[in-house]
Amino acid sequence: MIDTTNRRSRDADESPERMPSSIPYDALVFDLGGVIVAHDNERLYRRLAERCAAADAYQRIVAATQQPGIGTGALPIPALHRRLIDELGYGLGWEDFVADWNCHFTLDASMLDLVERLAAANRVMLFSNTNREHWEYLVATSDGRLGRLEAYLSYEIGLAKPSLESFRAVAAMAGIGAFLGFVVGVTWFVSVL
Repeated sequence: MIDTTNRRSRDADESPERMPSSIPYDALVFDLGGVIVAHDNERLYRRLAERCAAADAYQRIVAATQQPGIGTGALPIPALHRRLIDELGYGLGWEDFVADWNCHFTLDASMLDLVERLAAANRVMLFSNTNREHWEYLVATSDGRLGRLEAYLSYEIGLAKPSLESFRAVAAMAGIGAFLGFVVGVTWFVSVL
């Protein structure tokens, strides 16, 4: 329930017709994971481990998938697939692996709707730690909607959050003189001046 007892009335300057059509910022920046896309990493780890012969596959998969190179593109996902085959006895080919690799995502259509509405009157950017296979899957799952947004993806820029260098790189690529504020979806405050 919303308490409206202390809400002050609107005056003429606050009418919707007089409110600015956009925010006074260079851009709104959203993450994918946990904002537009829910992800259940435990499901991913279990799915991959179920397909492996090694008894300790689950623990080794958790360790392998948390390597920083996965998000920056330094460790391509086809190399991870090959490693799972060679070291853990993962038993499926590339196409099935990609389906497993993306099994843990749920697109939040209402949040994507909101982001698109914001983008109609504001500069909206995505900045996400991801890899090519995840991004391509999510663009396809959203019927191309995510692909129409201005996106800065860790695997493309070779840097991942929360490094200050990654925020500086995105600000430079986006042509933003200062990157000051919150990135929706992450818990750290960023100031890149």
